Amino acid sequence: MKNFDCISGTALLLFSVILFSQSRILPFWGESGPSGGFFPVVLSILLGSLSLIIIFRACLNKQTDHETFKILGPKKTKFFLYTISLFAFGLVFGKIGYSLTLVIFLGFILRIVEKQSWKTTSGVIIISIIVSYLVFVNILSISLPEGILSPVIRRLK
Repeated sequence: MKNFDCISGTALLLFSVILFSQSRILPFWGESGPSGGFFPVVLSILLGSLSLIIIFRACLNKQTDHETFKILGPKKTKFFLYTISLFAFGLVFGKIGYSLTLVIFLGFILRIVEKQSWKTTSGVIIISIIVSYLVFVNILSISLPEGILSPVIRRLK
């Protein structure tokens, strides 16, 4: 596994460097806040940092595992459920709105896929909605799609 971690970490690091160099062409910050290059630059830096962690952990690990490499492993059902739910999130995001989509997505992931308690699921959903609203709407001044909850959200404002 050590070699696979070195290879994947290096490939991800190379990808993050390419992404960073290409995203620097876009404007980073505009008059009203983050511009087109903001998220690609931040995400490429994050990807590069995580890639370096993978590489360093692989190099520091002196044990060599003689495990058979499996792309999906024993939890392939979870992988497919996560993938399908992310695609569904993207498809219905604009139609039913950000808040409702996030509630359904996190509820499905936490309760059905990860089998968490209702208490944990509810707590994570509430915290996620509050934090994402504060970050996107208040800090970054990005309006989120309201969808079918538009009348309710307008009354709350």
